[in-house]
Amino acid sequence: WARDIHNLEDVVTALLINSPRLQQMSERAREWHVDGAADIVNSLIEILDASAQDELVKAQEAIS
Repeated sequence: WARDIHNLEDVVTALLINSPRLQQMSERAREWHVDGAADIVNSLIEILDASAQDELVKAQEAIS
């Protein structure tokens, strides 16, 4: 991966020359994307579960 703009051209050239390395980089990027999406979904589920739990507690308190 390019660390800064100064070595970007060298990195791109090396990846184009070495297609297995480019494929590996592509696969890793996809894995990170999928993992990131899963993290977001899990966080949303936790937020919704917490919200639903709070609403359940409030409803139970209202009944009591």
